[in-house]
Amino acid sequence: MVIELPSNVRKIIGQIEEKGFEAYAVGGCVRDSILGRKPMDWDITTNAKPEDIKKIFGHTIDTGIQHGTVTVMLGRTGYEVTTYRTEGTYLDHRHPSDVEFVSELSEDLRRRDFTINAMAYNETRGLVDLFGGIEDLSNKIIRCVGKATDRFSEDALRMMRAVRFSAQLGFEIDKDTENAISELCPQIDAVSRERVQTELLRLISSENPSFWAAASRTGLGRQILPEFEDTYDPGDPKSKGALSLRALKLVPDTKGFKTAVFLSGIRPFEGKSREQSVKSILRRLKFDNDTIKRASTLVGMLDENIPADSYEIRLAMSRRGKVFFPDYLKVREALNKAGLFGEDPEEIKRLREMKRIYELSEKEHWCTCIGELKIGGGELKALGFSQGKAMGDALKILLSEVLKNPSLNDETILQRRAKEIRNELS
Repeated sequence: MVIELPSNVRKIIGQIEEKGFEAYAVGGCVRDSILGRKPMDWDITTNAKPEDIKKIFGHTIDTGIQHGTVTVMLGRTGYEVTTYRTEGTYLDHRHPSDVEFVSELSEDLRRRDFTINAMAYNETRGLVDLFGGIEDLSNKIIRCVGKATDRFSEDALRMMRAVRFSAQLGFEIDKDTENAISELCPQIDAVSRERVQTELLRLISSENPSFWAAASRTGLGRQILPEFEDTYDPGDPKSKGALSLRALKLVPDTKGFKTAVFLSGIRPFEGKSREQSVKSILRRLKFDNDTIKRASTLVGMLDENIPADSYEIRLAMSRRGKVFFPDYLKVREALNKAGLFGEDPEEIKRLREMKRIYELSEKEHWCTCIGELKIGGGELKALGFSQGKAMGDALKILLSEVLKNPSLNDETILQRRAKEIRNELS
C-alpha cells in the first residue's frame, strides 16, 4: 500500500533516517489517508530521542519533551515528532505515572488506543500494521489494541473516543470493546470535563450523531449526560432524544447550534426553566460563555413558542436580541423537519410566515432596541429631560410604542411624543 506523504513529512522522515534513525508517519494521519480522507495533522514517531531531534532540526519547540514530543517547525507549520515509548502505571485513569523510551516501533504501537490508530508508514518500509488495523478499516470496526479493559483502564477518555470515532467514521464498535465500556464507564468521571466536552462536540457534529446509541447502550451516556438520556430511547426513533439527534444534521456546524438542538428536548431541572437547565449543563461541561449564551437563548426561545405575528416577533427580537432570531428560525425548522412537531403542516406555514416577517424587518430596518430609536439621550436632554430614571423611562415608553408601530420611529414624531411624555412624568 502506498500513501502519498506531504513533502514536509517526507523531508522530516528523510532527515531523521539520514542520521541513522527510524521515523514513520503514525496514527490518525495514516488511518485517514487509507480511508481517502484528508488528515488534519501529520504526527511522526521515531526511535531518535528528543535531544537527537533538536540537533537534527534548526527550529524546534519543546511541546511535550518530558513525554518525548518535540515540534519541528518548517516555515510556520509545526509537526509533532515523538520518540517510541511505553507508559507506566495510569494512576488516575488518564495520565501515566511515567514514560519510558524504547527502541522498537512495535512497543510504541502496542500502547495505542484502537487498531485503526496503531498503524505507521514510511516510504522505506511501507505500511506497518501489527494489530489488524487494515482489516478493521475494511470491516468498519472500532476495536481496542489488545485487551479493551486494559486500554480503557489506562485512559478512560478512550471510551468516549470509541463512540466518537464510531460516529465520525460510521463504524460499529467491536463487541468486546463495547462490553468493556459498559463495565468501566463510571471511570469517565475521572476525566476532565473539558476533554469530555471536546469528544461530545465532535460526536454530535459528526455525520452520524445517531451513533450516540452506543453511548446509551453502554451506560456511558448516562454517566456524561443523564439529562439527555432521560429523553432518549435507542429503540424508539420517536423519542425526543432520537429526534434531537436527527435534527443535528439539519443545522449549521457551530457549537451554539449543535448544543441547542442536542439539548432542546431535555426536561427542565426542578425549579428552573429549560433555558436555565441548559446553562447549568453546559457550564458543568465547561463550554465557553458564548456557546452557553447562544444555546440556552435558542432553547429559551423555543419554549416561548413565538407566534407568527409581526408585533410578537418584534417583541421577541427586542427581548432576546435581533441577532438570535434567524438562528432560532433555523433551529425550529430543523426540529420540525426531524419530526419533533410531527411535521405539522400548520407549523410549516407558521415558519414560512415568520421568515417572511423577519425578512421584512431586515428590509424595513424595524427598530427593536433603544439604540435603534431615531432619538437618543442627547435629544431628550435638549428637551428638558435630566439624565437618570426619567430619561430611561421615556426611552422605554418610546421603544414600546415603536415596537407596536414601526412607522413611529421618526425623529419628528419621537420628539413630539417625548415632549408629551415629559409633561406626563412631571
